Amino acid sequence: MRIVGISELLKRAQEFIGSAAKWESILAEDRRGTLTMYEYVVPHGSKQWQGYYASWARISPLDDGHSLYILAYYRDNKKWQDLEVTGHLEECLQAIKDNVYGVFFNK
Repeated sequence: MRIVGISELLKRAQEFIGSAAKWESILAEDRRGTLTMYEYVVPHGSKQWQGYYASWARISPLDDGHSLYILAYYRDNKKWQDLEVTGHLEECLQAIKDNVYGVFFNK
């Protein structure tokens, strides 16, 4: 996973994910305490350099202390859909890794 910027949230996420190959096409940024992730997409029949980053997953804080988060994915209708995954940052990232709802890593 590539990151944009420097923050404690990004550092924790990158440490949890490590160097897992399936995360190579993911870009993450911290937007005011919300971890937003983008997937690098290459349209069918296009060259690698013709790809773009598309919204993919979001982990948003549920409380002011930023200790509990909720996981959402970006739907085809261009809206965020919250999933029934709430907990610490690492629990939300684990749900993505495990593809609990079948909406991540479907290639």
